[in-house]
Parts: sequence; C-alpha cells; structure tokens
Amino acid sequence: APIYKDVPDEKWNDWRWQLSHRLNTAEDIEKVIPLTDSERKALQTQGLFRVDVTPYFISLIDPNDPDDPTRKQIIPLAEESGIICDLGNWVLDEACRQVSRWRQSHGRLVKVAVNVSAIQARQTDLAKEVLKASERHSIAPSDIEIELTEGLVMEDSEAAQMELLRLKRIGLRISIDDFGTGYSCLSYLR
Repeated sequence: APIYKDVPDEKWNDWRWQLSHRLNTAEDIEKVIPLTDSERKALQTQGLFRVDVTPYFISLIDPNDPDDPTRKQIIPLAEESGIICDLGNWVLDEACRQVSRWRQSHGRLVKVAVNVSAIQARQTDLAKEVLKASERHSIAPSDIEIELTEGLVMEDSEAAQMELLRLKRIGLRISIDDFGTGYSCLSYLR
C-alpha cells in the first residue's frame, strides 16, 4: 500500500511495529483502501466487531477490487464450495512470487508465512505444490513458511505424518497456527 512505501524493511518485518501500527477505525482503513458503503457502515457500527488490522494484512488487499478474497475472508466459502485447494495453490504461488520480487527489489530475503487450510493439506500433495511454486519463482522452499493448524499437526493419521515428513525433507519451515486452542490447551491436557 502506498501509505507504507517509506517504512524501512526492518520495521515492516518487525511484529512489534506491525502491532503498534494497527488500524482500528473505518477512517484509519480508508487512508489505505477505499471502503464500500456496506463495509464502512459495518466498521462504524459500535459493538458489531473489533477492528484490528495490521499494516501487513491490509497491504495484501487489492484497493481497487471490492471482491478481493483477502478483503472478503472467503476461506469458509472456498472450503464449502470445493475451491479451497485451487485457491490455496494460488496463494502459495503468489507468496513465492512476492518473496522473489522483494528479494530482487530489496536485495535480501523477506520471509513469508502461508496459512494452509486443513482440507488443502489433506487433499493435495502439498510438498509437490510448494516445490512447483518455489521453482517457478526461483526461491528455495525454506524461503517461505507454511502454517498448519494444531489439529492437523497433531493428527495421528499416517497420511498426515507422511505429508509432514515430505514437507520437512524439502526444507520447508512449518509453524503451528492457532496453537493453544486445541491439543495443547490446558483443558485438553487435564
């Protein structure tokens, strides 16, 4: 987003900076992207939901596309309609493309984490998709990180374990998304 063009990389990549510069109102968000009337009304309705958007997240939104998937948060709909694997592969490819572009323009590596749907992780050969996308954009698989849900990582199925092993073998970094909400939460451990 143009408003962040002068932010140095060391600040942009610092989670503390991201959290301290969150956008908390419709007015803040409209400094970065234009809002539709319905978005503005929803954001300005007191008590409807908390507005708490990091600069990084809002920079992923195409300001000229009111139907941008990031803007619409379409993951549940994509899972229900069966397009989540194609969407997930597109997101993975875009992340690899962006890492490559940032490396070319800034001369250094900027790591990107890609959230992977449990459905995508179960239904596709994720390691193969990562290899294809990273090769297409001339980056190493270790240049990105895959975020998997805690439930998927803790799954006892042989298929899940084999996929995690394949991801590790290609050098992919894996993080656990929503850690502490399932298997590792205190109520489960009791």
